[in-house]
Amino acid sequence: MTNPPKLASRFLEWYCPSQLYEGIEGDLLEQFEEDLKPSDRFKRSDGYAMRRARRRFVWNTVDFFRPSIILRNRFRFQLMENFMIGNYFKVAIRNIAKRKLYSFINAIGLSIGIAFCVLIYLYIQDERSFDQFHTNKNLIYRLEERSYDYWHQNSKDPYNRSAYLMLPLRQAVKDELPEVTYATRYQGGAYCIVRQADKVFSEHATYVDTDFFKMFSFPLIAGNREKLFSSKLETVITPAIAKKYFGNEDPLGKTLQIDMEGNKEFVVTGIIEAPPANSSLNYSILLPGESFFSLREEKKFMGKL
Repeated sequence: MTNPPKLASRFLEWYCPSQLYEGIEGDLLEQFEEDLKPSDRFKRSDGYAMRRARRRFVWNTVDFFRPSIILRNRFRFQLMENFMIGNYFKVAIRNIAKRKLYSFINAIGLSIGIAFCVLIYLYIQDERSFDQFHTNKNLIYRLEERSYDYWHQNSKDPYNRSAYLMLPLRQAVKDELPEVTYATRYQGGAYCIVRQADKVFSEHATYVDTDFFKMFSFPLIAGNREKLFSSKLETVITPAIAKKYFGNEDPLGKTLQIDMEGNKEFVVTGIIEAPPANSSLNYSILLPGESFFSLREEKKFMGKL
C-alpha cells in the first residue's frame, strides 16, 4: 500500500486545528487514492501515477494553508470554550439561588470535609516533625528496659517497657561499647524551690550530663558548650528563667539557690534556648546529674548522724 508523503502529513497536523484535522486529512487522502489510479488517456505506468499522486498531495496540503483562516478558527474555538465556562458559572449560581437549603447543606458538608482533611494533615505533619531538628538525629538512640509482667502472664505481650534505667548504666555503656561516643541521663520534672534575692518561685529542674549539650542541637545562647557542667554546682537556664530572676542583667556568673533535697547555690554558666513545641525533651533549668547524687548522699549521711 502506497502512503502519502510523511513530511506533508506532519505539516498538515502542525498547522491545522485539531477540530478540523480529521475531516481535512480524510479529503486529502481520498484525493490521493484517486490520483493513484493510472491514466487511461495517456497510458502512463503505475510509477508515474504514484509520483503524480504524491506531488498533488503536497500541493493540496500547501494550498490549503492559509494563516488567517487557521487563526480565525482557533480564536473561535477558544472563544467558545471561554463562553461555555462563563455559562457554567451562571447555571451554578442559578441552581444555588433556586435550591438554597440544598446548596447550603452541600457547602457546609464540603467545608467540614476540607477542614478535617487539613487538620489531619497538620496533625500528622506535627507528629512526624518531633525531634527532627537535631543534626545527629539518625545517630541518637534511647535505651529502654523490658521486664516480665507477672500480673499479665496470659496476655499476648506480657512485658513492661520503660526508659527508667539504672543510673550507672551510662558510664558502663560508654566504657564497654566502642560504638557509643556520647551518653547522657535525663531526669525531668524534679520539683524544687528557687531563690534569688527576694524572688522565690517553685520550678521544675531537669538533670542531665555533660554529653547532653554534644548530643542534641538545642542552641546555646551564652556560655561555652565544651565547658558546661565542669562543676557539680553549675546550672544552665533558659532566657525565660534568666528574665524571671535577673531581669535585664547578665545572669552568667551569678548564683541561684536551689532547694531540692538540700539547699545549694548553683552558678549560672550558660543560657540555652527553650525547646521548641515539637521536642520530646522539655526543660527550663538544667542541672548536672552528678549533683543529684551528691545531694542525696549528703542527706543520707546527715540522717545517719
